[in-house]
Parts: sequence; C-alpha cells; structure tokens
Amino acid sequence: IVSASMVPLMLHLTARAGEVSVSQLVSALLRPLAAAIVMAIALHTLPLQSIGPLLLILIAKVVVGAVVYLLVLITLWLAQGRPPGFETTALEQLKRLRGRNTAPSQ
Repeated sequence: IVSASMVPLMLHLTARAGEVSVSQLVSALLRPLAAAIVMAIALHTLPLQSIGPLLLILIAKVVVGAVVYLLVLITLWLAQGRPPGFETTALEQLKRLRGRNTAPSQ
C-alpha cells in the first residue's frame, strides 16, 4: 500500500528530473503493467501445481510467465500502432543480430 501510494510522487519527480511529462511516463508504463497483470492472472489461475516436482513447477511457471508476458506486450504494442519504445529497439536489435547470422561467409 505504501509503495503504491508513492507512485504518483515518483512519477512526478522522475518527470521533472528527466524533462518528460508524467503522461509520457504513464504511457510508457501501461503496456508492461498490463502484460504483468495478465501474466500474474495466468500464473495464478493455471493449475501448474499439479504437474509434478517443485523444479518442474518452477520451470513451467517461468516458461508460461515469459510467453504470456511477451505475447501480451507485443499484442498491445501492435494494437497501439507500433509506437517507439522498448519493443521497437528490441526488434531492431533482433533484426541486426539476424543479419549478422545470415551473412554469407567468405
């Protein structure tokens, strides 16, 4: 509760220090926050506790959590028209890495 009540103050101070608006900060946080909420709901509602030993449950939760988070994050990014952000930078990096791996060797 205390952490949540500090969020507006932290956003305001960050906006002042970084010379960006609070609305820019909030819009940058919405997609990851929504993806994290959907991931938490998925992990809470899926019956992963019954699949076996604890290590297997941990591995399943990590994989399911990562897949759900990434799918929701990418879906929201695409739905918003691919605005500039982390997703854009990550996609450019992947394209660059892919180009290096597919370059003909001499």
